[in-house]
Amino acid sequence: MEPDDMTEDLDDLILEMGDEMTRTATGWLVRDTLDLEYCAIQWLPDGLEVRGNLQLRGSSIRHLPLRLRVTGNLLASGLQIEDLPADLQVDGRVCLTGTRLRSLPAGLNIGGDLDLSLSRIESLPERLVIRGDLDLSHTPLQALPEHLTVEGRLDLRGTKVSRLPPGVRVGGLLDLGLTPMCELPAGLVVEGSLDLLETLVEHLPEGLVVRDSLNLGGTLVVRLPEGLQVFGSLNLTDTAVAALPPGLSVGGDLHVQGTLITALPAGLSVGGDLDLRGMPIRSLPAGLVVGGDLCLVKTQIDTLPDDLVVRGSLDASGLPIRSLPAGFSVGGSLCLGGTLIEALPEALVVGGRLVIARTQVRALPQGLQVGGGLDLSHTQVSALPEGMLRIHGPLHLRGAPFRSLPTGLFVAGNLDVRDTLLQALPPGLHVGAWLNLDGTQIEITDLPANLRAGGWVTMQTSGWTVRKGGAAKP
Repeated sequence: MEPDDMTEDLDDLILEMGDEMTRTATGWLVRDTLDLEYCAIQWLPDGLEVRGNLQLRGSSIRHLPLRLRVTGNLLASGLQIEDLPADLQVDGRVCLTGTRLRSLPAGLNIGGDLDLSLSRIESLPERLVIRGDLDLSHTPLQALPEHLTVEGRLDLRGTKVSRLPPGVRVGGLLDLGLTPMCELPAGLVVEGSLDLLETLVEHLPEGLVVRDSLNLGGTLVVRLPEGLQVFGSLNLTDTAVAALPPGLSVGGDLHVQGTLITALPAGLSVGGDLDLRGMPIRSLPAGLVVGGDLCLVKTQIDTLPDDLVVRGSLDASGLPIRSLPAGFSVGGSLCLGGTLIEALPEALVVGGRLVIARTQVRALPQGLQVGGGLDLSHTQVSALPEGMLRIHGPLHLRGAPFRSLPTGLFVAGNLDVRDTLLQALPPGLHVGAWLNLDGTQIEITDLPANLRAGGWVTMQTSGWTVRKGGAAKP
């Protein structure tokens, strides 16, 4: 740019900023954010200090000035700049996504995140330190420098990086998904999560430590090392893994859909959810602990271990299970609909809802505790346990041989008594939502005067459909 053009740009900038921009002994000072988004100015003066954010997105600037200091964030996505000044200082984050940068200067001083995604970056300086996140996703970068330190997450998705050099330190997520990465260094410690989605990695190194989640989905990994500890979730989806190592401990969810696993190891501990839906697993190991939900739908499991611990919900719907262990409890819901169960254990504790619809259960045990709704549809149960007067969710009794309900029954949700043998409703009945009496022998005149329902009351009698607030012919 010619000197006259530079002077003209500077004059325009001074005019726009007014008292906010002043001359100093070393350059220029802007006391607040400098917003030049989509501005035609092509040049900034050397020695510029901005005590706020410097916003350059969409502007015509092609070069950043020497001795530039920004106490806030530098937002320069999409600029046509090809290099950065060696003495650039930014206290906050720097966004250079989509720029023409091919390299970074040594000694780059950035206090926050550095976003280079979709740029043309090809190399990084040795011993680069980033105090926040470093995003290099979808760039032509082929290699990382030795002793790279990223205190936040490092995103390499879609790059050409195929190996991790010695001394790399990452304090957050290490995302290697969709890269040609084929191996990891021995003794690798990842302070955050490790994402290897659809990479070429075949083996995990001994001594690997992942302090958050590990994503191996779609990789070539066939075996997990013994002693592997994953403090977050472990995703093995669509891999050829056929077995889990003994004593495997997963702090979060365990995803094994699409693997070759047919059995679980003794002592397996899962802190989150374990979804085995549709897998060819015949039994659960002794000592299994699931801190979240356990789904067994469409497996081949027919018994539950005596020491099974499920702190979330258990869904065993449709399985050929005939009984539950004595003293069994679940922290969430228990779904046993369509199983072969004929009786529930004494003092069963269910933290959420209990579903035993379409089973052969004939009676509920004394001491049963249910923290949510209760579904007894199409069972042989004909009465609630003595003293059970409060249902903390919906109560479904459709098709069950109930002839009466206890006085003062409180149902927090819907009450469905369709196709039961009820001839009357009890005094003091409270229903939090809708009440469906279709298919019963209850007449309009049988409704108690003190009935309380929070929604519709529906009944079909003598060709009429009666709802709360009136009647309408069908």
